[in-house]
Amino acid sequence: MDCGGCLRLVFKGGSFLSTLLFPPYSSGHTTQTRRPSAQKQKGPEVSLRPSSSFSLLKPYSFSKKQSYSFISKDGSFSAEFPSKPSEFTFGPEITKTDHESHLVILERGDATFVVSYSELDNAPLDPKAIDLVLNHTRDDVLISEGKDARLLSETSLEILGFRAKEIKIKRKDKYGNHLQTMRIVVVKQRRYKVTVDVSSETFDVSEADRFFASFKLLTM
Repeated sequence: MDCGGCLRLVFKGGSFLSTLLFPPYSSGHTTQTRRPSAQKQKGPEVSLRPSSSFSLLKPYSFSKKQSYSFISKDGSFSAEFPSKPSEFTFGPEITKTDHESHLVILERGDATFVVSYSELDNAPLDPKAIDLVLNHTRDDVLISEGKDARLLSETSLEILGFRAKEIKIKRKDKYGNHLQTMRIVVVKQRRYKVTVDVSSETFDVSEADRFFASFKLLTM
């Protein structure tokens, strides 16, 4: 969904999505926090709220028959979602940066699956600069989740040959507890965030493993 920067999303299910949309860290050398003004955001509201009746949910089955192969030519990636996701593009008017932010999201009652990406002002060229981007992104995610969010673990890794970081966060909102796993990867001048936010005890964790494993980069 190309909103041209005029779509306003109201995320009732969790604040982590605002971090996916509006990353404050814009380059490998400087930190800029530029959040959108609520007064300037216009357009329809989209409510993304997880179900509070977790005890009534049954585990979902991520079978090949049910999965949806999503390919983003503009984003140069592909991923297997449990079903067809929604797409959003936010222009500089909304992101308050010089770049657009892109979001591909599937929200279910027990979990939310997300791939988001945005451009950096400059491509970090050396490992230390890349690690700086990864660490600032981690820090901002934690800040956005509020004082009750807790970093359970973080792991440095490579995704398809590129430096990356995986973080696991326990967070809580008015709908209950969430376990969020996010993989952040920097590819040249682009940063990707691949996220699974789990909100139900019935969630089959192998779905998250398959989703993460399905993320592939196309030729950039």
